[in-house]
Amino acid sequence: MIGLFGLLMQVGCMHSHHLTTMSDIHAPVDFSQGRLVESEANQVVVLGLASDTNFVVDAYRDLGLQCPDGTVTGIQSRYSTALNFVRWEHTVRMWGYCFD
Repeated sequence: MIGLFGLLMQVGCMHSHHLTTMSDIHAPVDFSQGRLVESEANQVVVLGLASDTNFVVDAYRDLGLQCPDGTVTGIQSRYSTALNFVRWEHTVRMWGYCFD
């Protein structure tokens, strides 16, 4: 029994890409004057218990903090999950263009 458990713990992980989204682009000036801003946040889940349920909000808020005096537009997001035997991790990555 211990050997089977040890074998299962060594099984590789799997990665799943769930969703990619993009907002409208409303550039107040020429698009080449914008600068790229990026953020990423994670949620770790162990045996079905999540450690952080606001991780998407945190990533979105971080985009705004990188452009305090301007507007972020053309926001794209990528949501994915890395799965393991008893633990998995959700990741959201966002990027957009800041116009000061």
